[in-house]
Amino acid sequence: MITNAILLVFQGFINLLLGPLEIINIGIDFVSSIPIINDFMGVIYYVLPWDNLAPLVLLNVSIIVFRISMALIKLIKSFIPTMGG
Repeated sequence: MITNAILLVFQGFINLLLGPLEIINIGIDFVSSIPIINDFMGVIYYVLPWDNLAPLVLLNVSIIVFRISMALIKLIKSFIPTMGG
């Protein structure tokens, strides 16, 4: 409970510092600038049913992100003397 409060204060401080950066939106489209890649992606989008595959890709990405976050939590816990094991 105490650690959650400390992390909440830390998160609020970081959000306060990074708040002005929300208006900055930088987008670079590399795919449309290279015609060969643009044609290749057009064929891929035509052949594969993205509406059906999007949930599977999202599930795979979310599982990978979850595993990475759990590994980071275990790594951080191993550096804390009272929680390492």
